[in-house]
Amino acid sequence: MRLYHHPLAFNARRAVMAALELGVPVEFIVVDLKNGEQRQPPFLQLNPNHRVPVLQDGEFLLWESHAIMQYLAELTPGQRLYPSAPQPRADVNRWLFWSAYHFSPAVRDLYFERVIKSLLGRGAPDRGVIERAELQMRELAAVLDQHLVQRLWLSGTTLTLADLAIAAPLGVWAAAQLPIGECPGLRAWLERMQALWSPGAEALQPEPTLMRRTGAARRCAPLTGAAWCRRTARRGTRAAPPPTRTARAAADGPAPRGPPVLSPA
Repeated sequence: MRLYHHPLAFNARRAVMAALELGVPVEFIVVDLKNGEQRQPPFLQLNPNHRVPVLQDGEFLLWESHAIMQYLAELTPGQRLYPSAPQPRADVNRWLFWSAYHFSPAVRDLYFERVIKSLLGRGAPDRGVIERAELQMRELAAVLDQHLVQRLWLSGTTLTLADLAIAAPLGVWAAAQLPIGECPGLRAWLERMQALWSPGAEALQPEPTLMRRTGAARRCAPLTGAAWCRRTARRGTRAAPPPTRTARAAADGPAPRGPPVLSPA
């Protein structure tokens, strides 16, 4: 099974995080987005939308990061990230759809205007887009903050796909200057996520050469996986998955408070 991704693409990052958390044996393949590999015929045969992530399982091809997360969970016997009971599963699905249709687009707009545009030489940030996205982001962050004030996790009492889906785009919060500083419930949840993912968290960090023009490499902490992932950043490299990291211990109580998650280095 192959998962095509790129470290700068937070939509791909959530699929990577799910694969790591579930312990699925996946070959991670980096797509050269900067040089347009996603628009070349070989990749377009995988995904005509020219976007990552793409999961290839034999002859089966699957795009859309949230769908990939669900599929990987379905393949994993005994997993706890994606409940099987109707109501708990519906609750996780609620947050996955919310992530796809509301939260991720708002993050994307700020990330593109404040980071990606400069990397690609696409001109100055569009103040109108930034103002609209910041307004939307404040509203969405408030929804998360209110929901998480008295909860450890987004859905139920343990880590689920919902947490991974929404944590992935927040890996760019510092570089994209996301307005989440005054959200204590949200920040506490992010600290719990960092407690789970902090070992080797730099593994899928954006390449310094790609980030040098804006200095964003110092401000992007990716909130992804274990040190073994460094090998997967080289095209075609195979690596056995690490043991899964679960939230069972953390579900018994709040994780010890440390430095703010994803804070600038």
